[in-house]
Amino acid sequence: MKVQAMKCPNCLAPLKYKEGMASVKCEYCGNTLILKEEEGERTIKELSFQGNAVYTCFVPKDWHAVVQEMGDEESRFAPIVLPVFLSNRKNDKSITFVPYSYHSNASPMMGGFFNQGGAGIHYSKVNIPSLINTRLWSDIEKLTEERFQELLPPSYKVKKKKIDYFDDLLTRSCSSFKDQSDVMLKQNLIPTYAGYELEIEHNGEKQKGFYVVAALAPEQQEKKEEEKPQGFMGMLKKGFDTLKTQMTPKYWMRCYDCLFLNIEDKEMAHMFIENIQFTPRYITLSQERLMQIQQMINQTNQNVQNAQMRMAMDRQASQNRMWNTINQTQNDISNIQQSMYQSNSDTMDRVRNGWSEAIREVNSYDTLGGNRVEADLSYDHVYQNNDTFVGVSGGTLDNSDFTELDKHEW
Repeated sequence: MKVQAMKCPNCLAPLKYKEGMASVKCEYCGNTLILKEEEGERTIKELSFQGNAVYTCFVPKDWHAVVQEMGDEESRFAPIVLPVFLSNRKNDKSITFVPYSYHSNASPMMGGFFNQGGAGIHYSKVNIPSLINTRLWSDIEKLTEERFQELLPPSYKVKKKKIDYFDDLLTRSCSSFKDQSDVMLKQNLIPTYAGYELEIEHNGEKQKGFYVVAALAPEQQEKKEEEKPQGFMGMLKKGFDTLKTQMTPKYWMRCYDCLFLNIEDKEMAHMFIENIQFTPRYITLSQERLMQIQQMINQTNQNVQNAQMRMAMDRQASQNRMWNTINQTQNDISNIQQSMYQSNSDTMDRVRNGWSEAIREVNSYDTLGGNRVEADLSYDHVYQNNDTFVGVSGGTLDNSDFTELDKHEW
């Protein structure tokens, strides 16, 4: 087999090998890489997702391998989760691998409340505001039971026996994930793992295989013996302590989740776990997905802010229209009242002036100069010539030098 220059898929260190070698061991991390098939049974291949090489993986000869996306396992630290499914030609043997993801038991929802999860129960899919699934770490046994429920149909009956064959391998596998998680979560997480021999019964048929799970779990704090307060204060303190415990996030990360069905070859299982490696492109895809999600969140927040701004502007415009209407109505009412006051005042003036003339037995006339003169009621007509006024009773004045005056209208 002609081998090109390559790097270790685990630590990216250069590998030293000679052409024709069946395998090579990395001098830096100890990872063993198969370079050619041994007796035509096994090989290391690149596995792709949507045209991107995301894994280097051990694939037995003539087996089919496919990578699919599992959307409901996402979190803000693992925005893309790509399980690997392998099966032989007869489809009676299979390997399922689910990669790591981070979770928290308390995830803030959009309204600011917390969705509390119980131990070992998958409560929800991705919560977009926080990008954390709601799971609570309990112990490796409960995690195993939970995973069987998710990976196998309910009709499958499972008998399992715990074995330590994979422990050394899982200890090494967890180390790199631990370093990463300690930085991301700012919390000391302890590797915990388990390997099992399985006997699965379904429809009267039995299958044997292995199941391996490895996780980084919160460090268990030793509980100190404290004097229990009595009475009402003791009950109140117990309530606060319970609430504090529920609201404290307990992160965990599943590193490996492998299910081997109808496989009794421990070496094959060991080879698969040891050689499954993420490529740099897998990490890049995760970063790109996280950026897309963040952009979606930013756009959503921007849309919410724009909507809130439009609503505030609409409310302000509505208030302005309301106040303008109120002010205009008040002005109209004021003008009507003023007009009524003026009309009443004019009417009263006319009445008073009319009464005054009647009492004094005179009539008022408008002079040619814009003034008024009063004449006795006995005069039917009043005439003016410059400063001379003439009153006439029972007839008219035939004199072109005089102009007849009009009575004043009050």
